[in-house]
Amino acid sequence: MKSIVLILSALLTFASWVEAKTVVTYPEENETCTLGKEYSGNNGTIDFPGEDKDYDPNLNCLFKILLPKGFLVQFSFSRFGFEHYENLGNGNECDGNYDWLKFINGNYSAYCVENENKTTAFCMGGVKALNKEFTSETNEITLWMYSDDTTSGKGFKLNWTAVGVGPITTPKPTCGCNEIGTETTDCEKVTGKCTCNPGYDGDKCDDCTKDYWTSSALTGECKKCDDCDCEENQTESCNKSNGKCVCTPKPACGCNEIGTETTDCEKETGQCTCNPGYDGDNCDDCTKDYWISSALTGECKKCDDCNCEENQTESCNTSNGKAPVSESCVCCSQCTPKPACGCNEIGTEKTNCEKKTGKCTCKAGYDGPKCDGCKEDYWISSALIGECKKCETCDEKCKENQTGSCDKSNGKCKCSSAATFAFDKTIVLFTALLIFLSHQN
Repeated sequence: MKSIVLILSALLTFASWVEAKTVVTYPEENETCTLGKEYSGNNGTIDFPGEDKDYDPNLNCLFKILLPKGFLVQFSFSRFGFEHYENLGNGNECDGNYDWLKFINGNYSAYCVENENKTTAFCMGGVKALNKEFTSETNEITLWMYSDDTTSGKGFKLNWTAVGVGPITTPKPTCGCNEIGTETTDCEKVTGKCTCNPGYDGDKCDDCTKDYWTSSALTGECKKCDDCDCEENQTESCNKSNGKCVCTPKPACGCNEIGTETTDCEKETGQCTCNPGYDGDNCDDCTKDYWISSALTGECKKCDDCNCEENQTESCNTSNGKAPVSESCVCCSQCTPKPACGCNEIGTEKTNCEKKTGKCTCKAGYDGPKCDGCKEDYWISSALIGECKKCETCDEKCKENQTGSCDKSNGKCKCSSAATFAFDKTIVLFTALLIFLSHQN
């Protein structure tokens, strides 16, 4: 009876141990113990955590060594100090309730990690790590480290070197194509362009496409960038050094923010899409019927309505949207007479000129195509404004032997002797006759 009790007790203890066994989930590929660092080159050392320190609890991360194709990773441990425990069955299984380090041949998913042929578990009660040499089956290895929340240790120090395996078995791609990024070994005969794997770009497939990043400078391997979750007014881009998403404000081509309808501009012309009342390539000017209400913000506001006469044009005082009190317009946008083909304003009867001849329509007493001269019986009363006034009449002011004319300097009647006028006329005619006769000789 006592034996049965002991057996039952042992079974219960075993059952409770099995039930409490922790299942460790394989970490994401970018969850490296050394903050994204990958190891490459002909040889190297991983000393973790180093400096005689104990590693942290609750670790679940990766170490990666990646070599060019045609090489294998050969490594050994010069230090291995993990939490100590025993009785692990076959010696190749390390309990999730304790600390361990697993060596994975290649870069495998969580599914492949469970493949015993590809995974070797190192722990203080499992496979002995010290005084042994291990060699990978491919050019890449992954070390998966786990620690629980209790006792820790000094970690490990691993020394590795690249071992060549002879000529590369895969055919070298022709045309200088990048081997890792090339889908086939041949390139286009006409263009010489290589056929790229997904994520690779360029004539030689040695660049990564927009949504991929170069995960290793040594091999040039392109990996998919992380998904983005940016705001609507932000652009999404990939940080090519680590594959992380970068959200940045969308460029607005120098558009005036307050005058721009959207943050984007035309890709070809660079023209911004302006709000009503704004103008210019960058929407930083006001349209005709708007004025800049604030020099600080550049805000355009609608000008006041005009109530101008028919012969007046409407314009806005851009300093305040109004016009000062004037004869042209009161309490409205500034009104000015319409231009009339260069006509003299004071001498013009209508504001428009003849469409065909361009001749202005003159008021009484004005003459000339632009109405800027005075007729015979009118004089210019003011040189400043060019006003023509009627001359003084000469009726009954001159004697019988005198003729009357208008003095253009003051508009007064000017009387001249008729004899004198006759004599002057005779001299002119005689002089003309002499000139004619001289040409006949």
